Amino acid sequence: MLKRINKLPEANVEYIKFELEGSKHFNIHSTLPIADFYFSDHEKLKKVILGKVELLKKELEKVTGKKEQYNAGGTKTKNIFTNSHHYYNILRDSLFKDEPIIKKFKLFLTDCFSYYSKLLYDQEFNIFYTKCWLNRLEKYEYLDIHNHYVLGKTPSFSCHYDLSVTNYPTYTCYYNIYNYNVMRNEPKYGDLQRENVEGTVTCFPGFLPHKTTPVKSDDIRYTLGMDIIFDEAMYDTRIIESIYEPLEVAHG
Repeated sequence: MLKRINKLPEANVEYIKFELEGSKHFNIHSTLPIADFYFSDHEKLKKVILGKVELLKKELEKVTGKKEQYNAGGTKTKNIFTNSHHYYNILRDSLFKDEPIIKKFKLFLTDCFSYYSKLLYDQEFNIFYTKCWLNRLEKYEYLDIHNHYVLGKTPSFSCHYDLSVTNYPTYTCYYNIYNYNVMRNEPKYGDLQRENVEGTVTCFPGFLPHKTTPVKSDDIRYTLGMDIIFDEAMYDTRIIESIYEPLEVAHG
């Protein structure tokens, strides 16, 4: 485990507001924060991870075997990196874990998670069980509307990190959590659209439905998807099907 004195990094925070009015006796309001953090050593991280993409692909082909074992997590993608998200973790895979930049990135993530968990839940957590996988999107591909957790299943949140962007801007779109039609692929670009910026990790509630706009150039877009949980019992049930890396905060 990594140990780090809790340090709050600079963040760009935006709030998305939702409302559900059923009657004068049934009215729900939610205000959810979405926070961005920039990793200053992004170029080194990008070089290391993208330099080993083909090795990772070969590793996953050995582990996953049959295609029916793949799970796109609702994104409707077909690349092996997204579809094998249960089988590996970038933060602890043997290809990456001993790289100095990966160790530095984990310290950075610990700081970001400390900040965002305080913002979202108004309390501090000592450990962040982190799942981290790679997404690969080619021309015309995108991540379809999906969410990572059931509404109300806490404490948890999700993140994405833009490892490599394309010449033509792409956006991540966030949708109303109370709109039933969203999960039926309602054709709109959400209630909030945020441009994907290379070197930026974005933290958001995992139950928030979201999608990305299509890649419109010949460049390949690479991102890191992340799920973060804090509850040990929840961790114990999820490690049966996925690989998590514990990131520990030492207060002092």
